[in-house]
Amino acid sequence: MPIANPAVEAAQQPLTLHVERHHFEPATVELAPEHIQDIVACRPVALPDIVLQRQVTLGFWAAVGIFVLVLVLIATSKMHNALAALLGMALVLGLTYLGGLIIPDLHIFDFEHALGYIDWNVIFLIMGMMIVIAVVEGAGIFQWLAFFAYRTSGGRTWLLMAILMVIAAVASAVLDNVTTMLLMTPITVRIALALNMNPLALLMPEALASNVGGISTLVGTPTNILIGTYAGISFASFLTNLTPGVALFFCLSVGSAMGGNGSLIGASANLVTAGIAERAGYPITYSYFLKRGFPALLITVGLATLWLLIRFLVLR
Repeated sequence: MPIANPAVEAAQQPLTLHVERHHFEPATVELAPEHIQDIVACRPVALPDIVLQRQVTLGFWAAVGIFVLVLVLIATSKMHNALAALLGMALVLGLTYLGGLIIPDLHIFDFEHALGYIDWNVIFLIMGMMIVIAVVEGAGIFQWLAFFAYRTSGGRTWLLMAILMVIAAVASAVLDNVTTMLLMTPITVRIALALNMNPLALLMPEALASNVGGISTLVGTPTNILIGTYAGISFASFLTNLTPGVALFFCLSVGSAMGGNGSLIGASANLVTAGIAERAGYPITYSYFLKRGFPALLITVGLATLWLLIRFLVLR
């Protein structure tokens, strides 16, 4: 009498794989006999990509509603920017952990998944830049640059503005725009008060220039660091502008960094500048920044797009 082989019998049994993910339709895939044999033999199994169809649930609409609420609170200045963002985060996690117990479709994402959206490379690079700048600041370099700008301009506002914009743009390329504006904003406020003028007349152009200048290097803006990390683009290949990946990188960088000139919350440097200016008694509201920044967005993005077309299509 033949002896039954459990492994052979298991390989002859049908086997299905059930895939589930929040906000997507579940899918069931029936494994082929050769895949089942590999599993029985403890061999790795390579399956083709499984495409899940996105599912619009209550959690999706809840997330959209919270996002719009945060934007309205920031745009109308009904709540401090940081407090509005924290409120949005609390609502998202609250709906996930509390509302998800009652209505599973209210699940947005949990705390563990939220941590996955944090790019520690960006955070630690900016933190390292700030440490270096703290040492450089002690040498008085930025104070000397401010004095140089004031002396060279001779009290002429338009020339002073142009010099400060150039300093902010170049410094943002070498360092990063967040750290640059963190240091330039207090100095600019003191220069403006010494000239008996509104500091916002100098701070707004500086912030816009820092966003534009920051896209010229891999470490110039947090978005450059983030995109470069995921794309695997080195600092040298970015500067040479030779690879197709760098061309795509430039398109994303222009849209994210220069696009940040359009609103107060569009770039980290904008928020840093607004926070320091507010503590100095000169708050920058969402509407104030939008009126002056959105035209700059159209001009800079338009010119950058024209340059990208010439650089990577005409001169390739």
